[in-house]
Amino acid sequence: MEGELLLCYRDMTFCQSDCSNTRCHRNFSPEQRANAIKWWGDDTFPIAFTPAFRVDCPDYELPANMKEINNVEA
Repeated sequence: MEGELLLCYRDMTFCQSDCSNTRCHRNFSPEQRANAIKWWGDDTFPIAFTPAFRVDCPDYELPANMKEINNVEA
């Protein structure tokens, strides 16, 4: 791959964990999706995701359904 240009939307990796924090800059929101389509021209835009951000992330928020299962207050 030497000499090849690799790019993805916003040149960053977005979180793909079950986190419910929609304020996080790594959250791929519907607005982000619309912007990616606008940037690329269609819905085949290149994007990078990883579930690994959940590990040790200080901004991770347990999803509401998991809060109920684990008896955690919202």
